[in-house]
Amino acid sequence: MYGIDSEFELLPMVDKAISRIYRDTRFSKDKSLYKDRMWITFKKSGKDKCDYPAYFLEITPYVYRYGMVFFSATPKSMDAVRERMDKKSKEVTGIIEEMEKKGIFHLE
Repeated sequence: MYGIDSEFELLPMVDKAISRIYRDTRFSKDKSLYKDRMWITFKKSGKDKCDYPAYFLEITPYVYRYGMVFFSATPKSMDAVRERMDKKSKEVTGIIEEMEKKGIFHLE
């Protein structure tokens, strides 16, 4: 991943690159699962990490999914993304349609 971006957070720690699957239930009456899914993300570290998208992989008992996502994107970041997509709207629409036809892309 450092080949893609040398500033990616790659520490295999909870709240860094991987999700927490258990919670401390020693003193709780509720012993149910905390989550039924696990995820891993590759995102920039540091204070400006919200200005950049992250790659993710999520695994559940029923399905897996992967893609790119913005976590807490700033309005400035989203405006820049929208502006770039507007400038290349035909190209973006064409790519999305082609990927959907092939069944390898789903926009949520």
